[in-house]
Amino acid sequence: MTSVRLIIRRHHLACIIITCIFWCLASPTQADTNTFSPQQKMAIVLEGINKSQAEVAALCKKHDITVDTFRQWEQTLRGSADCVFGSGRATANCEPDTILVSGGLSGVAALPVSNNRKTGWFKNLAVTGAFAYAHRTERNGYGGGRHIKSWTPMGAVTMTTTRGREALSLSLIGTLDESRDSYDGWSGAGTWRSQFESSFYYADVRYTRAVSNRLSLFAGYTAAYTDWDYADVPVTVPWYFRSGGWSVMHGPIVGANVDWPIPNVPVFVYGSLAFSPVIVAHRETTINNNGLKERYSGCGLGVYANPEMGLRWDVHENASFHAGWFWFLGADYTDGPAEIVHGPKVGFTWRF
Repeated sequence: MTSVRLIIRRHHLACIIITCIFWCLASPTQADTNTFSPQQKMAIVLEGINKSQAEVAALCKKHDITVDTFRQWEQTLRGSADCVFGSGRATANCEPDTILVSGGLSGVAALPVSNNRKTGWFKNLAVTGAFAYAHRTERNGYGGGRHIKSWTPMGAVTMTTTRGREALSLSLIGTLDESRDSYDGWSGAGTWRSQFESSFYYADVRYTRAVSNRLSLFAGYTAAYTDWDYADVPVTVPWYFRSGGWSVMHGPIVGANVDWPIPNVPVFVYGSLAFSPVIVAHRETTINNNGLKERYSGCGLGVYANPEMGLRWDVHENASFHAGWFWFLGADYTDGPAEIVHGPKVGFTWRF
């Protein structure tokens, strides 16, 4: 059982690494746009505004940038017209349009909105990496009334592409080591040592739509996988018990992302809430001291929620840090445990 989980974990981490490499290679190879100051960007846009496509291409080649980058800068400049020339709007409210995106424990990132929909998907990309130290509690497990508590490291990566005020995100999350716990039990027959090991993996796809700079709504699909190995090792009792199995849940997901700026600093308070009615399937195999092996399986309805809150620091127009607290809350109404995974986490978002 342990070797199977080790193979799954290595495969999971390999997929994350390969996916990150793919997205990094998909980023533009031209000069880093971060080397241009806001004044330089405006000068380039003003030089090429209302020019022909050929003239814009020549201008971009001259400054070693892509045409898509030029169009993004152009749309940013055009989108600031109300802020610069409009009446009744204070300059403090003049902020670029953004869309708030999230995924699992990857925080809430604010990505710039481009009004140029002709660029299509996969032109504006962002990757978020996150690390968490998760506390897991499982009540009323499949094998009985176990109360499991454990801390384990978790990792996550979220890949996002935007088009206008829309975004598509894929999140992959998993434990970097097994959750482990042990405790002593006793009865009139004697004492025993209970040992528990488990892994947790999660993925979701989200379509996000910006309502405003401070609010976005999303819908998508989520799936999670948990496996476990449980054993009662005899100390003075004359019996032995062991069980192992897996559980899968999946279903549609809906939710919202919000943030609020802290005055005079580039820091935001953010929050995200995802909710999903899910189908839960599980299978368990038990072995007692007589060598009797029994298998149990079931399928039912459940519910899943993923709240998250914290602080985001926009260190650069293309980069931000975040730190906060996350929760994965799951329950199987028909048969199985209520499971809580939560803890502190930190992350970093980079936009290509």
